Amino acid sequence: MIMVLEAIFDAGITALIEKIVYVIIIILTASAIAKLITMIISRFGKRSDVPENVTRVVNKIITYFIGFIGLVLILDVFKLNINTFLASFGIVGLIIGLSSQTIISNFIAGIIIIIEKPSASIIY
Repeated sequence: MIMVLEAIFDAGITALIEKIVYVIIIILTASAIAKLITMIISRFGKRSDVPENVTRVVNKIITYFIGFIGLVLILDVFKLNINTFLASFGIVGLIIGLSSQTIISNFIAGIIIIIEKPSASIIY
């Protein structure tokens, strides 16, 4: 903890203010990008008659992903070592992805079926 505080305060007050401004810019940019993308997806979902719960789930996934990227950028502003952080999240993501491969496959297939809207008639 002391090393983190030393890394933040070692360059002086002007550098700290500059880092805080960068953090505010990153937060505002990430939230604006997330809102823009979620708005586009919501409009696309309404026009395509995709159920609202599907667009809500996709919007949450995108928002969390953009938030994670913002967090990594903020940690980089303070010159914290993010290699271990990224490697551990990569390993956890790989484990979760491999263990839930069929669930993710079925989820994506369900979204495609909802978007494509196959006809109800069966041809014999």
